[in-house]
Amino acid sequence: MTSPAPSKPLRLYARWKRQATLSLPTSVHPIVAHEYEMPIKPSQPLRLGLRVQLMALSPTVYRTFLPCFTHPIYDVYDPQIEGEVNGVRVNEEVQVVYFAIRNERAQNRVRYVVVAAPYIPGLTLAESPPRRSCDWLDAMSTWENLGLSSSGGGSDMKLEESAEVIDSFRDSPTPPVLFRYPDPPYMHDRVYIHL
Repeated sequence: MTSPAPSKPLRLYARWKRQATLSLPTSVHPIVAHEYEMPIKPSQPLRLGLRVQLMALSPTVYRTFLPCFTHPIYDVYDPQIEGEVNGVRVNEEVQVVYFAIRNERAQNRVRYVVVAAPYIPGLTLAESPPRRSCDWLDAMSTWENLGLSSSGGGSDMKLEESAEVIDSFRDSPTPPVLFRYPDPPYMHDRVYIHL
């Protein structure tokens, strides 16, 4: 008997923010987690158990050197992150919701990913905030790990309603991208002298 194929994942668009090393009571070694920020409204609100594929955003100005002053425009690349949302935490003080994704893609060694989004029930989060045991999300969403002071204050994270996303990738699974750059011309012409 074969297991059913996983459902088509919901595609999320988010910007890479940082890498964190976490010490957990359940692990002898520290683990590496990546954090992303989601400025683009998902096509449906996220919930526990929802299968997602994360696509990373990169402003087109990085590629074209032409700024767009009217609205943000993003290219996307595939960081090879896909899996189920297996933890949700809401920080009502700063109005941010954190989604934990356990990455199942073998092409990316990062197993733990947190996606932070503005807390907008019914838009970014499907239901009232559930709690499921997820020690690495708890460790990631502490004040210190988020780089916030304990005095709080609101978050400046917002959905970019007018943003344009240029996504030319086909549906999951997308093949890994291998970046190959030509050798600089001077490397071919340089003569090395061994002393």
